[in-house]
Amino acid sequence: MPAAPASPVAVMVFHGSEDKHVLYGGGETVAGFVRGRIDMSVAESVQFWVNANGATPTGVIEPNAAGDVIKETHAAQGNYADVILYTIVGQGHAWPGVKKPRFVADDPSFSISATDELWAFFAAHPKP
Repeated sequence: MPAAPASPVAVMVFHGSEDKHVLYGGGETVAGFVRGRIDMSVAESVQFWVNANGATPTGVIEPNAAGDVIKETHAAQGNYADVILYTIVGQGHAWPGVKKPRFVADDPSFSISATDELWAFFAAHPKP
């Protein structure tokens, strides 16, 4: 694990459950340009930020109506450093809500716009 930051950092993560470039469950990458890299799981990465920010250890789970996007919110304790994970069920390595680029990427989900969500998140979470 890396060292915790000197001060809390607001974090929003988007990750497809079927990503083969950066595996949701962690482990060795099996697709893309950098094969053989070992990554920690999404749960471990989120837990790092939850701990570093002093956010609520148990996240509030909110699936969308279709059940293909699951939002997990770990609320900050008064420091604007929430940790939010969006799991895009069935999506691979792609940016949700945009047209697929020409380079190696999977088909994106259009059930959520990562760009719109990030814009609203950072507007609501200013770094003091």
